[in-house]
Amino acid sequence: MKMKRELVFLDGGLGNQMFQYAYANKEEREGHKVLCCYGLLEKRKTHNGYELDRVFEGVKAKRMILATYIVRVLYYLIYIYKCSVCKTLLRALSWDFVMVEKDLETSTSRNRFVLGYWQSWKIVCDISIFNFKEELLSEKTKIIQQCAESCNSVSLHVRRGDYVSSGNLNLYGGICTPHYYEEAIRYMCEHVQEPVFYVFSNDISWVRVNLKIPNAVYVTHNQGADSWQDMYLMSKCKHHIIANSTFSWWGAYLNRDKQKLVVCPPKLTNRGDSPNLFPKEWIKIEG
Repeated sequence: MKMKRELVFLDGGLGNQMFQYAYANKEEREGHKVLCCYGLLEKRKTHNGYELDRVFEGVKAKRMILATYIVRVLYYLIYIYKCSVCKTLLRALSWDFVMVEKDLETSTSRNRFVLGYWQSWKIVCDISIFNFKEELLSEKTKIIQQCAESCNSVSLHVRRGDYVSSGNLNLYGGICTPHYYEEAIRYMCEHVQEPVFYVFSNDISWVRVNLKIPNAVYVTHNQGADSWQDMYLMSKCKHHIIANSTFSWWGAYLNRDKQKLVVCPPKLTNRGDSPNLFPKEWIKIEG
């Protein structure tokens, strides 16, 4: 197998950045030369911008201004304007622009610009690459962690916000409904002795009104740049009810306990994206 050179571009929120970084780690383990670039996330107002090196120890990513400019141009030429000549010319220079999973399989070029989400448990070779900077944890987070580790804790994540905007309802709607959470809670109550539900959401007030959660602890103090601490706390719970969100996916996946129970929806989006996102042993419940 020939060694590839890859520029992997980080994009999206924290969960998606982690998948992209995990992909780069997998490729590096296979002997390829890989660089991670966070240039696309500079000055990004959505989510919290580039977060990996602020949240985790030992992250290797670079700004790479020129590469960021090139990949922006390639994105518009190839994917927005469908310029086949540009892609042909790029391949003549032994480069390829990869943005979807099927292109990873068919790409034969030795050098690749990689811009995609790669949301699959199969690409995560080693979760130890994500070591939280625990010295940054707030005192409230530390107290909740201690409580979660001392009981049969179940993290429960409800994502609303951008998911329920008019532009996103067709994509995300009808997946993690109140019925989904009712059935997930019932499952945990039947399989976990005296569960305590630690509730995380970007719309806690909606959750309090619309979901009946027994033995609930509402985690509300981690906002804005501190929201990563919710993922940390999720990972410290013993079991998990996740949303169709890569944020709570990682919260559950980073729990190293092999006896954990994870309830998840059957899909990430109504478009059928990322069919390999959820491990087979996770319990799927329809919304």
